[in-house]
Amino acid sequence: TFSNSDQKPIGSNNDVWEIGDLSPRDKKSIKIRGKLGGQDGEEKVLRFTTGISSDKDEQVIVTPLVTTLAAISIKKPFIGIELALDGNAGAEYVSKGSRLIRADLVWKNNLSTPIEDVEIQVRFKGDILNKTSVTVEGGFYRSSDNTIVFNKTNNSNLSLIAPGSAGNLSFSFGVSNPYSGGVLFKNPSLALDIVANGKRIEGENVPQEVLYSTTKLVKVATDARLSSRNVYWSGPFKNTGSMPPRADKETTYTVIWTVTNTSNKVKNAKVTATLPIYTKWLSKISPDNENISFDPASSEIVWDVGDVEAGAGIDSPAREAAFQISFQPSVSQIGAVPVILNETILTGDDSFTSSLIEESRPSLTTTLKTDPNFNFSDDKVVQ
Repeated sequence: TFSNSDQKPIGSNNDVWEIGDLSPRDKKSIKIRGKLGGQDGEEKVLRFTTGISSDKDEQVIVTPLVTTLAAISIKKPFIGIELALDGNAGAEYVSKGSRLIRADLVWKNNLSTPIEDVEIQVRFKGDILNKTSVTVEGGFYRSSDNTIVFNKTNNSNLSLIAPGSAGNLSFSFGVSNPYSGGVLFKNPSLALDIVANGKRIEGENVPQEVLYSTTKLVKVATDARLSSRNVYWSGPFKNTGSMPPRADKETTYTVIWTVTNTSNKVKNAKVTATLPIYTKWLSKISPDNENISFDPASSEIVWDVGDVEAGAGIDSPAREAAFQISFQPSVSQIGAVPVILNETILTGDDSFTSSLIEESRPSLTTTLKTDPNFNFSDDKVVQ
């Protein structure tokens, strides 16, 4: 896995570097850093090819000049560390909201000799950490540099670890709301740098340092919200008909959908809902450039919102669209408060965390909760 290099690669795959012209006896070097993963004893082979690039595509070598192979064997680290966040042991973890995250750290001595004076440090890097939420079992949280320290002074199991021995450590932490203190954190993340060190005794009782390090990344999902409401007296359309609604008579309503978003850009956002059999679509949309469609066969309304930028409704305008529907109640609905729009659902893709966004709002009835001119005695169908 590519990490970085002292010369920026060309292309999106991070596997091609441009050397440029080479005069006789010229020498150029590029340092490439990355990570290898695999099983203990497994051999990985890196293939490097240098040559002349294509005139049509600089990322394609059309005339190879030299190819070199480099073989690297993978060995277990002397101290094995595995960190699981809420049971997830992957390299990245997606946090939804500002709730507490439980961390379980498993350590193991992979050597055939004991390891003494083991110390494990977990350092948080990122402005999104909620410092007051950090709690530790059998360790100490040093808030001055956001580091949790486990060693023999607070955990006797780390004073001497026998060959093959393993143990568990645990702590919990939380992330702050991406919008707090008047500041909006965009694409918020938190890195957990884990470093373990100790001493193993070799021949003639000579101590040798044992080190291990890895990083776990926490990405915070965006908080995309949907508001669904209906009005009669307000909104972009003039509504007509009886209020309260009257049996066998048509009354029109305006439905307003609003989408807000916090920290990460949402792609492919859509809002959907269906109409009951006694409610009709009137083909009036505001703004008229919003992509809202109606399928008569399924009675489904779809607002193709598209991309919703981070901060919509916070430091930039929210996305909002309205449409008009009509309701003609039956005599069987007299005295009832009928549903005029079924459950509304927002879906989309969080571009930063690659997670699915889904938010739903309950069905709308003839009760107009957000219209200031509405009288709550006017929501029941009358004769």
